[in-house]
Amino acid sequence: WDYFVVDSEEAVDRFATAFLIPHEKLIRTQYPRVDRVMRRSADPELREDLRRAIGGNGETKLVLYAPTWRDHNFPVSPDEHDYSYLIDSEMLSDQLGPGFRLLVKDHDYLRPPSRTRIPHINDASEWDIEDLLVAADVLITDYSSIAFDAISRDLPVVWYASDLPRFEESRGIYDDSFQRHNGFAGLDQSSLAELIVASLDPNKRQQPPTIDRGLRNTDLRGLLLRSHA
Repeated sequence: WDYFVVDSEEAVDRFATAFLIPHEKLIRTQYPRVDRVMRRSADPELREDLRRAIGGNGETKLVLYAPTWRDHNFPVSPDEHDYSYLIDSEMLSDQLGPGFRLLVKDHDYLRPPSRTRIPHINDASEWDIEDLLVAADVLITDYSSIAFDAISRDLPVVWYASDLPRFEESRGIYDDSFQRHNGFAGLDQSSLAELIVASLDPNKRQQPPTIDRGLRNTDLRGLLLRSHA
């Protein structure tokens, strides 16, 4: 590659130091995936078609659970993988009740075994994450950057990080992400259902961070040309 796309000025220094990329090689623009999610989310008919195809309707709240993978599972055999960080999907579904449907989208890398197929839980592994972000009413994740894609379309985010000390030690996180954004975070599952319900209440949600929506990927060619000049 010749250039690397970043989505904000804040990301510039982080990518430059993490991957030793010269600043002049970092192009500030919106990620193509985010641009597509925002455009499709703004189309009510398309969004409703997706919701019906996934298993929702106008009354059902679709809760997307999209955790990231864990480094500690990489060097060991699949039989030794530790998935204790995952949500108990059946318990959460029972706590939320029939007005909610849980969409489980595991990370493609080091994916855990398939979930039990029970009412109100959909295995969304084969669905494109962009379509799931468009259809969902709320996102649950842990340390995945998918949270920032969700925030870009004002989708409520609930952070579930039961293994935070271990993850910080093995991989690390930037700043206190759980406090900086939508404000709904849990380190155990006991209050998760309450957090999800609260995140859907406009009166309880914090304002998401300001996002510059002025740039679109149609600007990318011009940015490249200017940076190369």
